[in-house]
Amino acid sequence: LSGEIPSTLGNCPRLQSLDLTLNDLQGKIPDSLGQPSMLQSLSLDVNLLDGEIPSSLARCSRLEKLSCCGNRLTGQLPSSLGHAS
Repeated sequence: LSGEIPSTLGNCPRLQSLDLTLNDLQGKIPDSLGQPSMLQSLSLDVNLLDGEIPSSLARCSRLEKLSCCGNRLTGQLPSSLGHAS
């Protein structure tokens, strides 16, 4: 896959796991990824993503795994994501 992560993925309320590892995704992680209330695992490793990890991901109260190494992300992990590993 290439291009930006579609913000419409936030319109999938029953999404539990999303693995977009090893693609050619670029741009920012959309705030809308904080919408799926069932999201438990989000893997965005080894892409070309930049910017900061959005604090909106803290709205995913079931999020247990967040993995986004191998990108060009900046800033710190938002403290609101303390429940994810």
